[in-house]
Amino acid sequence: MAITSLSIDEIVVGERLRALDPAAVDVLKKSIAAIGIKTPLSVRFISLDDGWALVTGRHRFQAATELGMTEVPVRVEQGDETDARLWEIAENLHRHADRYARMQLALTHGESRA
Repeated sequence: MAITSLSIDEIVVGERLRALDPAAVDVLKKSIAAIGIKTPLSVRFISLDDGWALVTGRHRFQAATELGMTEVPVRVEQGDETDARLWEIAENLHRHADRYARMQLALTHGESRA
């Protein structure tokens, strides 16, 4: 999928599967201010009336909004609402799996130093 950019005003967030974590947004704001958004948000086109729906990247979207960005990089996804939900679930699961793997690595590394 090609990466393009959209105005923040064109993206509708909608109902999300997990709550927004203000601490995570603050960390992302620091990162985005320093290096920009390196992982594009995922969106899907709904209609001319409804515009673009956010599929993944809620925290990046919020950080960009709070930083006053007017455009964000996006990857346009194909599919319907079910496809979008499955993509959101998959991304959240992958992020949590990665977080636990990093925690395990840190614990293992810490034990080997003792």
